[in-house]
Amino acid sequence: MEIQIIKKEIVNVNNIAPITQVVARFEIMDGGPIKNETIPIRFFLKPYDITPTLNNVNNRFSVKYFISIVLSDVEDRKYFKHHEITLHRIEKVKKKKIENDVDNSNKNNNIINNENNQNTQNENKNEIKNEVIENEENNNNNNEGETKLDD
Repeated sequence: MEIQIIKKEIVNVNNIAPITQVVARFEIMDGGPIKNETIPIRFFLKPYDITPTLNNVNNRFSVKYFISIVLSDVEDRKYFKHHEITLHRIEKVKKKKIENDVDNSNKNNNIINNENNQNTQNENKNEIKNEVIENEENNNNNNEGETKLDD
């Protein structure tokens, strides 16, 4: 049993024939399966140069993907199935970008919070200095009105 992923590029200019390329070929099992047997298949597409399915880009260009299955039974009869599939691309970049933006905003918030804390501490120090200065001025004003009597 064999499965192929086939890429067809179709250019709608001057009746050019489609360009067909076998992207991947997998041999699932040696020999034929038992009747009514279900065979789960998983294949990873990351190692292959695959683009998303494109349909009639500006009515000039299409990219289509097909799965071709060749099945041979116990008596060496071969069965073929050719089926179109649609591939979509999920962008992980956006997820990473969002995570990075969250991390950067947290860092920026921490920096801003630290600056705010320093500003608050500086304001508190200035208020304390102002209170000390006011208290000294009040004490000086109170002392100016008093006179000492000689004994």
